[in-house]
This record gives sequence, structure tokens and C-alpha cells, in this order.
Amino acid sequence: MLIIFFRRLCSISNINSNNASYCNSIGFAADPFSDTTRNPGFEEIPWWRPTPPCLPVTKKIIETDKAPIFNLPFSQAVLTGNTLYLSGQLGIDPVTLKLVPGGLVPETEQIFKNVDAVIEAAGGSMKDVFPEKFPARSSCQVVAISQGAQLEIDVIAVIDKC
Repeated sequence: MLIIFFRRLCSISNINSNNASYCNSIGFAADPFSDTTRNPGFEEIPWWRPTPPCLPVTKKIIETDKAPIFNLPFSQAVLTGNTLYLSGQLGIDPVTLKLVPGGLVPETEQIFKNVDAVIEAAGGSMKDVFPEKFPARSSCQVVAISQGAQLEIDVIAVIDKC
């Protein structure tokens, strides 16, 4: 109702010298050539459509020494709002920076230790990745994985901080 009131007050038929400056001060300006409202920082939108709020998104780089850190141009994870995007994890020991020996099972166990360490560094837990039901999944076939690994796992987690 408030937006409608302002639009009616700031419409072409109601614009006069008294309310023109008020309309401009609240971000509404009558345009005699269209039925749109001009809002600073937004493209033209129809007068009847409310302006969506443009909220700033925080982005934080997550790093922990409890998971492998390499001198490469990517982060272990990026936390955007409450969504955590982890880089693909390999079964690499964070102390030796070498692939754990023994094949698929030890690599998989190490991957989940690394994932858990990065999620905890962001303030979350594995419950954010694996709730009661199975998570979504994607898979692709590749010719080879970095460092001769047999498995790489990517994770996106929504961290519930409430």
C-alpha cells in the first residue's frame, strides 16, 4: 500500500512543484514518456512491480591446515552467505601432502576427513552436507584425476547457523 501511495503521489497527473522534490528524494521520479519508475541504482521497472531489495552478499575464503593446502590459484572453500562451496577434495594427507596409500577405501576416508575439516573451519558440520536423506549428486567420467587419485569429491553445503 505504501508503494502505491507513493506512486500515486508521484504520478504524472499529481506531479507539481510541491511534491516533485519529495518524490525525487524518496527515489521516485515521474517520467512523462513511460509508465516506469526510475529508482537510483536499478534499471527501469514497471511502476506496479516492487523493487527487489539488493542485499550485499558476503564472501569469505575458508582455509584450514587440517585439510591439504597447496600453493595453487584456488581456495579450499568459499563461504557466500550461508552456502559453502568446497573445491574438489582428494584423498591427500594434510601433513605429508601425499595421496594416502591403499586404494579407493583409504582415499575415500581421507576425502571425508578433509571435507569435514573444511566445513568445520566454516562453522558447519557434516550434518549440513548429509542430512537424514541422501544429498544431491553429480558425477562425471574423466581420463585421469590429479596426482593419480582414484576419486575426487565436490561438496556444496548450506550451513545452518540459526
